[in-house]
Amino acid sequence: MHLKSVTKTDKNVQTNKKFDEKLIEGILKNDRKTLELIYRKDFNSISSMVNNFKNIELEPYDVFQEGLTRAVMNIRKGVFKGESKFSTYLYGICKNICLRYYNMNKQIKTVDSSNIEENLDVDHYEILDLVLEIKDNLEKNCKDIIDMRFNLCDDQDEKEESTSFKNIAAHLGIEYDNARQRFIRCMAKLRSLIQNNPRYHELLY
Repeated sequence: MHLKSVTKTDKNVQTNKKFDEKLIEGILKNDRKTLELIYRKDFNSISSMVNNFKNIELEPYDVFQEGLTRAVMNIRKGVFKGESKFSTYLYGICKNICLRYYNMNKQIKTVDSSNIEENLDVDHYEILDLVLEIKDNLEKNCKDIIDMRFNLCDDQDEKEESTSFKNIAAHLGIEYDNARQRFIRCMAKLRSLIQNNPRYHELLY
């Protein structure tokens, strides 16, 4: 009886390994059906885990997408080679994303305002002003999506509806993936403009 149980376990391990090998092969080939399969298989468990973090506002789909993007990148870089189950690996990445946001939120809430220095270095404010100035000079579609993502909108209703890519996409009337890609492109453009700005380097050093 014990030997049969061991044999059955070994077969399950081999089946899971072959399944994960096919997933990795599909990811490397950028196969859309593979990504859809991962969503159907793993989203519900990750969504439940995200929803268990009560004190942070995170969209389960945003966490899943960010986690899957990181997992895919790690596979393509050779960081993940199938040493563990892919679903376990993806779950761990998504949990770490939630923990990072949770810890950030906790630190912000526990800061004692009486301990904050009143006279911060003026350069810090000048750098911030410069970054915002450069951001405001971007084309409107970039400025708008950055403002929404970082909750910088002047309009209070817009501000309350923003932040998650799901809400941003709905507000702009575009697809979720288009909203994410536009934000990534716009942030890359903003970063480049900041890094190439002489005044930024003067303030920084």
